[in-house]
Amino acid sequence: MIARFTQFFKKLSRKTKWIIGGAVLLVLVSFFVFRGNGNGDAETFVVTKRDVVQKVNVSGQVKPASTVDLGFETGGRVAVSYVKVGDKVAVGARLAALSAGDLAAQLREAEATVKSAEAKLTELKRGTRTEDIALYESKVASAKALVGNARVNFQNVLADAYTKADDAVTAKADQLFFNPRSSNPKLAYTNGDLQLQINLESGRYTIGIILADWRARTSDASDTSFVQFVKDNLDLTKKMLDNIALLANSLSPTSSLSQTIIDGYKTDITTARSNINTAISNLSAAEEKLRSAETALVVSERELSIKKAGSTAEEILTGEAEVERAKAAADNIRAQLGKTVITAPIAGIVSRQDADAGEFVAAGTSLISLISASDFEIEASIPEADIAKVSLGQTARVVLDAYGSESPFEARVVRIDPAETIIDSVSTYKIELQFAQKDDRIRSGMTASIEIESKRNAGVLAIPQRFIKSRDGKRFVFVGAKQKDAREAEVSIGLRGSDGFSEVVGGLTEGDTLILQ
Repeated sequence: MIARFTQFFKKLSRKTKWIIGGAVLLVLVSFFVFRGNGNGDAETFVVTKRDVVQKVNVSGQVKPASTVDLGFETGGRVAVSYVKVGDKVAVGARLAALSAGDLAAQLREAEATVKSAEAKLTELKRGTRTEDIALYESKVASAKALVGNARVNFQNVLADAYTKADDAVTAKADQLFFNPRSSNPKLAYTNGDLQLQINLESGRYTIGIILADWRARTSDASDTSFVQFVKDNLDLTKKMLDNIALLANSLSPTSSLSQTIIDGYKTDITTARSNINTAISNLSAAEEKLRSAETALVVSERELSIKKAGSTAEEILTGEAEVERAKAAADNIRAQLGKTVITAPIAGIVSRQDADAGEFVAAGTSLISLISASDFEIEASIPEADIAKVSLGQTARVVLDAYGSESPFEARVVRIDPAETIIDSVSTYKIELQFAQKDDRIRSGMTASIEIESKRNAGVLAIPQRFIKSRDGKRFVFVGAKQKDAREAEVSIGLRGSDGFSEVVGGLTEGDTLILQ
């Protein structure tokens, strides 16, 4: 019989053995403490003060305080894996990275842009250097010299225009006139075209007046109206030479006019027309050159003025905005680069590593898992009947099966699930406890026996619960040292302890003797 009981006892779990041992111990203690007053007829108990403690006993399992699954925020090809399963890593440690050469190049370019923008802003805030002002002053001086040269050239072109016009008329065209410089010039030859003859003779008279006026106004070369006067005179001269060319081309040899002379006329008129065309072209080019030189001078003088004035507030604000824009662009690329690297958010141990170099992975795919290395919690399920006794912050005594009751640990309730969990058709509530101190002996997955001290009333009147009787919803005890002297006393009960004692809040005083009936 004893052998069968011993075999049965060995099959019991450690927790069950503790419960049975505790019950036996409680019976023995009760026997010696409450064995009576020596009258042999009933057990008695003297009311005294003691601590009444309410406890909740439950089993649980150790788990890491933190567990994280990690992946890349963007898709790509894995370039390198820095860890393997079992490695310990610190916060911020690099775990794996994607290929990101193009982003790295973009970041270098963006950082160069930032430096350039900052340099420009520094220059704006510093103002113009003496060397810069000297440079722009030299530009103004150079522009002024170009304007002077352009004006001299323009005056020379105006003077040359008169020379060419005078030569075209007096040296070339006048060969075909009698008395060309008189008030009544006549053509030496006609071709029967009366209108052409009238135009040429009146035109020669007009040109004569124009050339005389032109010669008198050569000193007005800087006058704008004189420039237009020269242009108009060149146009009139050109038209007259066109008509002379018509006449010369229509002449035929006679006894008094040889072909050689006619050819000479034609050559001279052609030369004269070419010279006038050249004068018109030169005048236009010289005028444009002078206008460009004057414009360049105005620009140079304005630039010098701006440099002397220094940077405006608006220019500095614009420069600052350019710096911020460049920095934002660089930060954006850094953020994209950050998405190509997995870093450890906690210090812990690698429990899974599926990021293989060369493999293409999609964004958001879980590849690496970490568990906290030194911070552990205990997860347990509290029956519905006991959940009201448990609250946040309560302390607990924890015994890990791996080390036994000789090495208890202290823990504290840190979380209570508000929603129930059904286990074997029973409503339970999940709680989590955190170890008070870090201990290298603690491992994930260990089984824990938990004793939570839910409430303690210290130094109160307390009596064994077996002495308390109930009737009609009231509680009472028997007070007296002997059965024959016992009287019934109604009591008010407070906290019910887990060790078989209950707090008495009314009806008894310290030193009263109770008798068990």
